[in-house]
Amino acid sequence: MIFDMKLKAADKGSMDAALLPWRSVCEIDEIGIIYLPTGEMVSGEDGEEPVMEPIEGWHVNVRTMLQDAADALRYIEVTPDNPVRVWL
Repeated sequence: MIFDMKLKAADKGSMDAALLPWRSVCEIDEIGIIYLPTGEMVSGEDGEEPVMEPIEGWHVNVRTMLQDAADALRYIEVTPDNPVRVWL
């Protein structure tokens, strides 16, 4: 079984600490800070551009086949409605 997980921690240090025991058994896609449009637009060099705002936390996608790793990381797993990046 493959476990694809979207994880969110308070910051990079917290995420690194959570992943440390599992780095050898997981594929890790580090996203970092995610920026989303606020709905507001501003004039830029190339015309109108959306104003972007960071959302809270440090974000990582993890893929593992190890049940123990998936279970251990569940405490920081999130289920976003519209993920910005997913495993293919």
